[in-house]
Amino acid sequence: YETFVSFLHNGSWTSSGGSFRLAEQLGFDLVREANHRLRTDGSLRYLEVGGGWAGLRTPASANPRDIASLAKHFEHDLGQNVFLHFTNLTQWHAELPKGIVEHPHVTAAGLSVLDTQGILPGTVGILYSQAAAYFETDIKSFLAAASALLRPSGLLIFNLRPEYVGSVSECARANGLAIRKWCD
Repeated sequence: YETFVSFLHNGSWTSSGGSFRLAEQLGFDLVREANHRLRTDGSLRYLEVGGGWAGLRTPASANPRDIASLAKHFEHDLGQNVFLHFTNLTQWHAELPKGIVEHPHVTAAGLSVLDTQGILPGTVGILYSQAAAYFETDIKSFLAAASALLRPSGLLIFNLRPEYVGSVSECARANGLAIRKWCD
């Protein structure tokens, strides 16, 4: 797992999820990264932890900033070689387009159950959590499950509380994650 890339944001900034604001704050373009991974790997599995409404209850933005606009961007590949997944504490959507899957009642620490819901270990190209991981009390379980889901060279972006910095560094090493960028 030497090639894993982890972007961690240490600070109190969070939001309700369902947007790419954290990635943008870090100067990271998720759409460009998703395009690159689709070209390089031939497929893309994106997982957002705490995706909320995911932008699916409003018209998709012209500038991809959430799962709905990612779906519009990849509309020709969605359900074939692009799969967009998101977790929620409750179920928000009765129906979703092919290739988009909501995983209700799954927390950041509970990601390990996703292998029973169609996400096999080692298949996620991008795992993103704007706020859900920030509020997770079991950061070790989150990192262990995230590292198991990520494919080699997978990307993990999440926000964490300052008191977890030491634990995150230890857990990342223990789970084979290389921290490439860290922001205060």
